[in-house]
Formats: sequence, structure tokens, C-alpha cells
Amino acid sequence: MTQPQPEVLEVEARAEAVQIKMSVVLREAGVPASTWWRWRKGGVEPKVTTLRKVRHSLDRLASEQAAA
Repeated sequence: MTQPQPEVLEVEARAEAVQIKMSVVLREAGVPASTWWRWRKGGVEPKVTTLRKVRHSLDRLASEQAAA
């Protein structure tokens, strides 16, 4: 098994830091959990546009959480 992309680990760490579950982030981004876990296992390299969607969703959710 290969290593996951650093960007994937960064997104996970950020979500954990703001206490938002990845399942919520992925749902918001419209990205299947199976896609994320393939990235996480390092078997598939994430597409830039899809990873960007995940990051934007995390940013939006974190902002909403901070405003609440």
C-alpha cells in the first residue's frame, strides 16, 4: 500500500481540529466516502478539482460553526 497524499492528511487533520466529521464534509462537497477512502489509502491520487471541493466545504462548515 502506498502513502496517502499530504493534502488528504491535511484536510483530515483540519477537520479533526475543528471537530467536524469527514462524513459531513464529504456529503457537503458531494464526494462519495469511497472516493475519500481510496485517496486515504493512497491507492488513488485525488483530482485537484475534487480535493478543492472538499476543502471549500470544510472551510464553509468551519466558518458556519465559528459563527454559531
